[in-house]
Amino acid sequence: MNTFRSLLIAFLLCNISSTNEQADEAWMMEILSKYSQTSFSIISQYKQNGQTISFGNSSITSVGDHIHYCDFSSKENLLESMSVNLHETVHGFDSQIPFMHAKQGKFTFENLYTEGFYIDDNTQFSYKFPVYHFFQSRKLVAVIPEHLRTFRFETYILSPTRENSTQTDGIIGLMEEFNAYYHGSKMVYDLLPVYKELHKNDFLSEWSSMFTRNADAFYEFDFFIKEYLFANSSYIDHLIPI
Repeated sequence: MNTFRSLLIAFLLCNISSTNEQADEAWMMEILSKYSQTSFSIISQYKQNGQTISFGNSSITSVGDHIHYCDFSSKENLLESMSVNLHETVHGFDSQIPFMHAKQGKFTFENLYTEGFYIDDNTQFSYKFPVYHFFQSRKLVAVIPEHLRTFRFETYILSPTRENSTQTDGIIGLMEEFNAYYHGSKMVYDLLPVYKELHKNDFLSEWSSMFTRNADAFYEFDFFIKEYLFANSSYIDHLIPI
């Protein structure tokens, strides 16, 4: 009996170890390549660029590498953490796009602040603008009623620091969050077959819960952006001092 128990424990530990070993970057990139090409491209290009990218006298360094927010303890945990990881990678990669375009001779910095937006491999944009050129997003507190505010309102609209991009860059910062949540939503949507494979009978609740988390934020930033465009800075200035 002791021998049988020992063999059983060894067998179970072996299988657990094998499963955990497969929850790695290679598996993540394999499923992204198969089901979500835009997500695969973002992470691949950001990995190739590294955290720091330079052109001329300008450079930018992002926080974290291409797998910084991944949980490799199991395939299920990795799948759950991938949308956050992609969201943050989009932020890093978007900021690199102007540098990539500058190296290709398509963009010049001219001592202005820059931001990029990745949509897919065929559609990428670079913009330049003066720092603090747009009014801070927290001025939207004057036009967004309390019953339309979620927990994200405090983080992105009421943020007390000018270091938050939704304050320093106004609508550009809101659009950057909108883009990151879009790609997070799209990736979860694309990976439905993987949720089916890993979660079996519970796949629908797991997949829909993760998708909703990202999609809710996507539509909330759509709302923030529209309110920002509708608002007149001089009008809200007299409603609330910032």
